[in-house]
Amino acid sequence: MGILSDGRGRSTYYILPNGELLRSLRRRVIQETGGAFDIGIMTFDDIVERILVGKNLNVIQRPIQLNIVKMAIKRLAELGRLQVFHKMADYDGFVDCVQEVIMEAKRALISPEGFSEISQGDRYLEEVSLIYGLYQEFLQANDLVYREGSYIFAVDVLGRGE
Repeated sequence: MGILSDGRGRSTYYILPNGELLRSLRRRVIQETGGAFDIGIMTFDDIVERILVGKNLNVIQRPIQLNIVKMAIKRLAELGRLQVFHKMADYDGFVDCVQEVIMEAKRALISPEGFSEISQGDRYLEEVSLIYGLYQEFLQANDLVYREGSYIFAVDVLGRGE
């Protein structure tokens, strides 16, 4: 905190994984320094947002994500592709759990194809993999992205040198 008290906050960046830790650090800075300005405190989401400035993205929120997951489960069940989870689309708790698995995969930069490889031999995960794949296809076909998905998009943007 001495750096911040000495007015050198502009040259120091704190990168935190989530907003809760960010708020906690800000409270600590205020308590220990009496207040500080121009401190580089940000989350990974903030970095991704800065990378994607000017990109035309249709960012969707959690309720829409859940509806797309539910739609994917129902569609795969209609096609006879789900043996274990074919009756689960109407259970909000299940849809929520599948969506969380997909979000964790996205945060870990695991594509649907990568998830499919990882899940080989585990029938439950194989079906989650099918759901993830159809979910991702729907997003791509409709030019949609969500916060976790924007991480992969940001990596692609950086990879292209944009």
